[in-house]
Order: sequence, then C-alpha cells, then structure tokens
Amino acid sequence: MIYTVLLGIGFYVLYNSRANELVEAREHADKERETAVRRADDLSVKATAREQADTAAWDVFQLLEAGKRSEATGKLAALRDLRLSRTERAVLAARAHETQIQEVDTALKAATASFKAGRYAEVIAPLEAALVGEPSGSRAAAMRYFLGIAHAKGGSLEKSISYLQTALDAEVEHEDARFQLASALDRSGASAKARIEYDKFATAHPQSQFAVYAMRRSAALARLPAPVDPKPDAAKAVKPTPAPTPPKPAAPAPETPIE
Repeated sequence: MIYTVLLGIGFYVLYNSRANELVEAREHADKERETAVRRADDLSVKATAREQADTAAWDVFQLLEAGKRSEATGKLAALRDLRLSRTERAVLAARAHETQIQEVDTALKAATASFKAGRYAEVIAPLEAALVGEPSGSRAAAMRYFLGIAHAKGGSLEKSISYLQTALDAEVEHEDARFQLASALDRSGASAKARIEYDKFATAHPQSQFAVYAMRRSAALARLPAPVDPKPDAAKAVKPTPAPTPPKPAAPAPETPIE
C-alpha cells in the first residue's frame, strides 16, 4: 500500500510538471504569435508609408523636371514627415536647387531680350517670381536692376527707386545702375537726392555715355530754386511748385545699355 501511494504521488507530480510545461509552452507560443502578428502589421504599415513616400517624391521630381519649381517646392515641404532616405532627400533638394538656378537664368535671359526689344513690362512678373526663390547674391542684384528700370519705364517710380537702391547696396555689376537711380529720383521730384546720385555716377564713371548728361542734369538741378514750405499758420494751404521739366540735352538721352 505504501508503495502504491508513493507511486501515485510520483505519477501525480510527473503529470502536474508535464502539464505546467505544456501550459507554459502554449503561452509562449501565443506570445510569439502575437509578436509575429504585430511585427507583420508594423511591416505592412511601414511598407504602405514607404510606398506613399515614394509616390510623393516621384511626383515632386516630375514637377521639377517639368520646370514647375514653385509647385514642387510646396510639395517638397510636405515630404518632411514621410519615410524617405537621406539620399532621396538630398537628391530632391539638389534637383530643386538646380531648377531654381535654371529659372533665374531663364528669367535674366528673357529680361535682356525683352529690354533690347523695348518690352519692359514683360520682365516684371517673371523676375519678381524668380527673386522670391533667390533673394540675395549677384544674380538677385541683377534682377533688381532690371526690375528697377522696368518699373521706371512703367511709371512706378517708388518701386523703381527701391529696386535700384537695393541693387546698388548689393554692388550690382551694371555700371549705369546709379544713373538709373538718379533718373528715377529726378522724375519723382527728389531733386536733391537725384543731384547727389548724378554727381556720384559722373565721378565714378567719367567715360560712360551717360556721364555728360549726368553732369549737365546735376548742374541744371543746382540752378533750380529751393522749394518753399508753406507757413503753419497760413490761412490757405500753399501748393508746392511742381518741379520743372528737365531740360532736354542736345542729343536724345541714351537708352539703357543692356549687357
């Protein structure tokens, strides 16, 4: 009887141990299955996100190839949160920069051609659009130079003065930029400032075809009477005397040289 009891206890312990092993094995298998399912779901999400990123990046690249830089730039910013590699981002950024350079070059070439043909108004929209993408540097100064002259030709003297002054501050390569600024100031009625710019231009570029006119116009402005400000207690407002029409030189004023 003792043997039988001991044998039963042994079988019970063995069975209980084996049962616990089986339960643990099943629980481990369940955990592994859950981990595999989660991993598969993560991979599926990543694959979907990667496919979406690839599609979006290709759309941006196609826009850049088509020369639609402004539209591509807007979509390029949206790619920041997508799953793109560093290489892909670098390639897109480099292509966007190349497209920007091409856009500015095209705008400058078109501006030069339009100026030679006397179609000044045509250059304003493309140059201002290109200037947004490249607001500084030598080419930006050249774009402001062209815009200053184009606005002056169209009668927008305030914009012309602003563009030409900024171009000069950036040391634009066109030597007649200061003469164009003096002319715009002169037409706007800022005689004193115009005279200063005429003198600076004639001194800096004595061999320029504009130098003689600049000196003559500066001398003519010097002979103009100083404007008289109305007294504060005057009963009626006194209208300022309009600036006299600049005297015409013996020969017509030379047109803007295009380099």
